Amino acid sequence: MNKDKIIQKLNIAKIGARHEAKKLIDEVIKELSEPQAE
Repeated sequence: MNKDKIIQKLNIAKIGARHEAKKLIDEVIKELSEPQAE
């Protein structure tokens, strides 16, 4: 699964998520969006 698909699914999950969960999802999206230093 590519990053775009994962981010898309996280955004869908965010719709029904509680406030605390939304913050966590946003952090994950931010990390996925940043270029990897590998």
